[in-house]
Amino acid sequence: MGCKFSWHIVEPYILAVIMKIDITSLCFGFKIEKENDSGTAAWATSIGQAPKGICYIDTERDGLGEIVYGMMYKSHSDFENLKVRDVAGLEKKEEPRGDRERMMFSVFEDVYVNNKKVEGIYTLSYEREDSTSHKNRLHICYAKYLTYKGHSNKETLKEMAKVLGCNEDACWFVTDISIKNQSSLHFTAIVVNPTKSMTYDDSKARKRAWEMLVPEIDISIHDNNTLQQIYYGAPGTGKSHKIKDDKSVKEADKKNMVFRTTFHPDSDYSTFVGAYKPTTTKRAVRNVAGDIVKDTNKEDVYEDCITYSFIPQAFLQAYVAAWNNLDDKVFLVIEEINRGNCAQIFGDLFQLLDRDDEGASEYPIMADKDIAKYLNGNDEEGRPVLTNKDGIKDGKLRLPKNLHIWATMNTSDQSLFPIDSAFKRRWDWVYMPIADAKKNYVIEIDNDQYDWWSFLEAINDIIESTTHSEDKKLGYFFAKAKDGRISVETFVSKVIFYLWNDVFKDNETNHKAFKDSDGELLAFRKFFHHDGTVDTNMVIKFLQDLEVYPFETSDDGTAIVSDTTPNTKRQRDKSRYRVNGTDNLNKAQMTREAFRLYIEAHPDADAQTIAQAWNGLGLKDYVRHLVETEAEYNARTKDSTDSNKRATEFELSNGEKIYLSTQFGIGNIGKFMDAVNNAGWNIRIENQA
Repeated sequence: MGCKFSWHIVEPYILAVIMKIDITSLCFGFKIEKENDSGTAAWATSIGQAPKGICYIDTERDGLGEIVYGMMYKSHSDFENLKVRDVAGLEKKEEPRGDRERMMFSVFEDVYVNNKKVEGIYTLSYEREDSTSHKNRLHICYAKYLTYKGHSNKETLKEMAKVLGCNEDACWFVTDISIKNQSSLHFTAIVVNPTKSMTYDDSKARKRAWEMLVPEIDISIHDNNTLQQIYYGAPGTGKSHKIKDDKSVKEADKKNMVFRTTFHPDSDYSTFVGAYKPTTTKRAVRNVAGDIVKDTNKEDVYEDCITYSFIPQAFLQAYVAAWNNLDDKVFLVIEEINRGNCAQIFGDLFQLLDRDDEGASEYPIMADKDIAKYLNGNDEEGRPVLTNKDGIKDGKLRLPKNLHIWATMNTSDQSLFPIDSAFKRRWDWVYMPIADAKKNYVIEIDNDQYDWWSFLEAINDIIESTTHSEDKKLGYFFAKAKDGRISVETFVSKVIFYLWNDVFKDNETNHKAFKDSDGELLAFRKFFHHDGTVDTNMVIKFLQDLEVYPFETSDDGTAIVSDTTPNTKRQRDKSRYRVNGTDNLNKAQMTREAFRLYIEAHPDADAQTIAQAWNGLGLKDYVRHLVETEAEYNARTKDSTDSNKRATEFELSNGEKIYLSTQFGIGNIGKFMDAVNNAGWNIRIENQA
């Protein structure tokens, strides 16, 4: 079928599991008086428009990702068992349309309305419309006429009405649909009148009346206290931070009730649960008669020896803490869960993940001899390891209701060790979207600052259009910022390397940012000089080709925030300059080039002489510490806590170092140009754009 799904769930740090539907698309028990206004239920939700031949979903509808994910998991291929015209008693307006192609269908045995179980099964279908007015429009259909192996949605909807306390004439409607754990289908419904149908003047009046009944606050099936959940998303979306910042986790951490581990390809049962390991201990030295040997002071003589003892790992540590502290929440946090072989690592513990209504393991397992011996034994200080023996009752292990197991998963690593469907079903899945974290991170290059989020938006658009996937996109926290700044070295070694080595290695893009001057694919090595230092001009070109430009800066070097632009976006400075024929220089490059030309023209001048010449330009009131000798620079920065020393270092032919200020902005760059141009140094600065 060649399906390409494009996810666009944009609300940061919220699990958008609910998909809102039109409240008149799945509704019952009403009459419309206006002639030729039937108010017919649509029985489906439109999710996108696409060209023929592919299933391309391009939408920002909250919850759609979970719906499609769940539908794929519960999908069936036996179309011969899917019927659409075998339901008796349908009105003409309720019959299936002939202009829709059913491309996929899914059957759910676990159905809920308002979190109450409904008897029966429910079928959803993924359809393409072929009408003249809506050619190739895509739909998720939940019509009453869908029937699988003799079980119709119409019959399940009747059972749903009973659960809601409604009779057959009742007026009620559905506001949203969601899928939990990729296996259970949930409806949220509102009852207008449980005993009789309602009459409205027209469909608009009906919709207005029903909208008044819909709560303003969305109902979510996600609970921060979920016992087992996996936070998943693209790299850098803040999954680990989300867990660390959770209120319950913070409280547990204060009591040392949080246990962390990271899965990797070499992880196994012993590194997760525990195993016997050699340890060094002291033991008394004995003679051939078996007596303890004494030294000259008649003290016992000891020697080092290697013994084997059971060493508990993260799982058993959390298990013991949970049973010994049943009134406290205990968290076992697993980072990068899919980088390890979960089946191998969990082993028979997998069965413990099935929890009963109280939150304890529904199916205990027998503890092996080593674990049982450890749990029934004493620690190094002679205290019982497990004070609550229910944790090893009848020699069996069972998870207590206060033990939470939370994990993170990078979707970009999902092919390393695929997680099987049986394992997936035992977890709640929390999607972490790519979003602006509002930290105002900047990429710092040649003393210019580029907006990190603007770069992410630009590069992620290219990644999506090239790979048709969100897995390889970059989240806000992909690169580590120090004091809000991402250095050019970090940007190249982490971000650009990832793009070249992981994203576009097997997904070639034609975007100009990835091409060199000859139109050929830009090699990663070209971001470096021969001595291994970063070629900042190449990085700047890369960003410019992505239409990411530096911020304008004020006289003190801070980024200017415009009050006239939405969301207080910082201005971008696209100005370009020419210095003695060298073109297309940004502000920082221009000032450095002018200073370099002066040094080149005065090879015998020492640092003090050069500093006096430049500081005599009359810019003292406009540019802070314009030029400094090494002694002046060290004196100024000695006690500074600012990682940005706001100066560029140059080395003179005599080995001395001298420093040029980076504090140029709108208010002083023109004065700098005028002063240098009029100094008689044969240095000419021109504004190109």
